[in-house]
Amino acid sequence: MRSIGIDIGSSSIKIAEVISTSQGFLLQDFAEFLLSPEPGADQRIEIITHLRKVSAHYGQTGIRYVVCLPQEQLAVRPLIFPFKERHNILRSLTSQLEDDIPFDQDDAIFDAKILRYHGTKAEVLALACPKKNIQNTLQLFYDAGIDPDIVTVDAPAMANFFESWSFAPRDIPNPKVAKESQMVSEATMAGITTGISEQTLPAIEAIPPCQVVINMGHRRTLLSVFYRNTLLTTRTFSRGGHEIVEGLRRGYSLPYHEALKGLEEKGFVLASLDGATQDQIDFSNVIVSGLKPLIEDIKLTLLEIRSQFDIEFNQIYLTGGVSRLMNIGSYFSQQLELPCSLFKYMERVPKTISEDSPSLEYGSLLVICVAIEGLKRPRNPAINLRRLEFSKQSQSLKIFTEKWGMTLKYAAVALAVFYVYSFTRDMLAERLETASRVKVQDTARDSFSLKGKTATESKLKQFIRDKKNELEAKKDLAELQTLNSALDVINQLSEKMPAKSQIVVDVRRLLLKNENLTVEGEVSQQSHVELVRNALTSQSTDRKVRDMSPSIKPSQGKLAFAFSLKVNRK
Repeated sequence: MRSIGIDIGSSSIKIAEVISTSQGFLLQDFAEFLLSPEPGADQRIEIITHLRKVSAHYGQTGIRYVVCLPQEQLAVRPLIFPFKERHNILRSLTSQLEDDIPFDQDDAIFDAKILRYHGTKAEVLALACPKKNIQNTLQLFYDAGIDPDIVTVDAPAMANFFESWSFAPRDIPNPKVAKESQMVSEATMAGITTGISEQTLPAIEAIPPCQVVINMGHRRTLLSVFYRNTLLTTRTFSRGGHEIVEGLRRGYSLPYHEALKGLEEKGFVLASLDGATQDQIDFSNVIVSGLKPLIEDIKLTLLEIRSQFDIEFNQIYLTGGVSRLMNIGSYFSQQLELPCSLFKYMERVPKTISEDSPSLEYGSLLVICVAIEGLKRPRNPAINLRRLEFSKQSQSLKIFTEKWGMTLKYAAVALAVFYVYSFTRDMLAERLETASRVKVQDTARDSFSLKGKTATESKLKQFIRDKKNELEAKKDLAELQTLNSALDVINQLSEKMPAKSQIVVDVRRLLLKNENLTVEGEVSQQSHVELVRNALTSQSTDRKVRDMSPSIKPSQGKLAFAFSLKVNRK
């Protein structure tokens, strides 16, 4: 089975292709399409253009497309049910979340991720998403020629890298109620399974039972807490690299895209000021000022989770585009007072592609986890918000009804009207024909003195055409009478010419066609040509005189000229 995961972020679109294997999954392809970085830019057209490329490349057959919604578009609540059956849990979600979601239940789609079992109870992460958010996402992909199979959520999808997603959820007690004596040995707690049997995993260093993964993107940061390789809780912050870029833009008076490029290529945080130049310190301080609000949010969230679950964090892993900053791990360790390091997850991903892209190494974790959702089996199904009216099975009929339903109603009404019309048409047509014939005869007799056989419709039309032609001819004749003759034009031109005492002009050729007058002749010197030009300019209706090539041969010692102009004939 092939699954294509699509993660649409604020700065890029990431695509991952995975296939299922007997031991888990295999990453076959990864791609990233950058979006316009300028704030406020309408990226919808860009996104559709890139998604059409994806659709053309992968096609539609034999593939499951998985897209994800950001967690901030949903209401997420942890719940505990006294039973373990998934269908009972889904039926109970509406009543359990009745007072906990900030929107109407009738306008929402519900789903749940079973985190763990303990005894006869099931601990779940309940999800409620407004229908309009699902509709907007699906419409975006429809416009690009993609019909997604699964609409999942980014935070629960992240757990696919840590949990044995091909098996049912495990029976693990909640850390707050678990006793030290009831915990399994550290050997069974350690390690990241990535959905592959433990026998095939590479030897990795044992990891403490409670880890925090912080995925820092351009405008969103996703914090996930895993207890014994099972998702415990998750939070989303509306902060990321954008705040750092804004700080660089303001601090160094750079365009937004230049600040973003500088952060990606040269960004760093000083772990120590020893040996650093003032420019390095200032640059690091700008980046630190952009990170501080995020750090404060993370501190408060970790404190809340620590109190809620009575748990201590052993390790924090950093991933995402912002984690590419030099010394970011050391800085987070100092600020959070917990060991922080970059999450080198690609070492544990079976793949057929080479690691030659920073985006693949630092920013592909989420989209890979989203793609894995398309490989899940019914015993541990994917989070899928394509339910009820958004269900893919009924989508074709729904789209057809939405597109043509009103047309079908109009067609039914039009058919009924047509039957009524067909019965009355002949009668009305006959009456109208009789009435029009009588009206034509009366008009011909009274207005044009036409009687008998000449009082027909065709004869009447011919009579009217003849009269119109006669009127047009009279109008043309009246206009001709008002036109100046050629002699009038020559007389006006003669009056405008310089006096004989100034120059001697020998006009050899005059041609008048409608309003266009051509004058050719000869003078004794060049200055006289300009005098002739000025005289003709005063006669021209548009005050323009155009030079032409003379067609006459000047006499000895003479200069030939030829001009064209428009004259007034009225």
